[in-house]
Amino acid sequence: MGKQAIQAKPEPQGINKPYNKVTTNYCRNITENFLGYLVGKDITYNSDEDIEEI
Repeated sequence: MGKQAIQAKPEPQGINKPYNKVTTNYCRNITENFLGYLVGKDITYNSDEDIEEI
């Protein structure tokens, strides 16, 4: 689900205290990249002249 334990941490009280609550959902990022390669559109080449097979 991408939930991190730090997200349940309460916000600090006071102006000068750091608010270190930055998280990245790497599992989702990896999955979306993989699906993009798997299901994405194939690369096609177009030209005004004849193209030999690559």
